[in-house]
Amino acid sequence: FDFVENPADGETPSYVQLSLSSSGKQRVHFEKLGIDLDFQDGERIYLSEGMNYSCKWNLKQMHHLAKRSGFTVEAHWTNDETNYCVVCFAPAGGIEASA
Repeated sequence: FDFVENPADGETPSYVQLSLSSSGKQRVHFEKLGIDLDFQDGERIYLSEGMNYSCKWNLKQMHHLAKRSGFTVEAHWTNDETNYCVVCFAPAGGIEASA
């Protein structure tokens, strides 16, 4: 996946839209969530409804926030400059199978 960045343009500030674009046709497995998702080349996945903007959190704060809300940080990805990060949360203790 590639980050989707929107650089500053005149009076419009720079921001990161919380979506990812598939860099090819692929299947992605999310082990702790127990799901596989298929993506076409260029297909985007939006991490929330509609457009969203980045917030200024460090990784230590994200781990603390996840723990306080019953989640863990399963993985995180940064751009090459490490000034943007996307975090994947998973329920603490995993997901129990339903009967």
